[in-house]
Amino acid sequence: MAGKILRASELGTYLYCARAWWYEQLGAEHGAPEALGRGELWQRALDRGVVKVVILRLAGGIALLGAVISLALHLTWLLLP
Repeated sequence: MAGKILRASELGTYLYCARAWWYEQLGAEHGAPEALGRGELWQRALDRGVVKVVILRLAGGIALLGAVISLALHLTWLLLP
């Protein structure tokens, strides 16, 4: 029995939104392309915000690590005769 080959992009669409995948299988056109465009712009802005947060958290972690190392070195220096 030969079945339909499922492409990775279809799987991604289904995992993101099963209804969108279903509509895609029916060959339906999007009913509000301007809303879709606004949604894509909003999603890009959200993605940029997430990237900024990840970078800031990484920078904060590095700064904290540097502070802990500096404190350890300072305390070691004070304890040495």
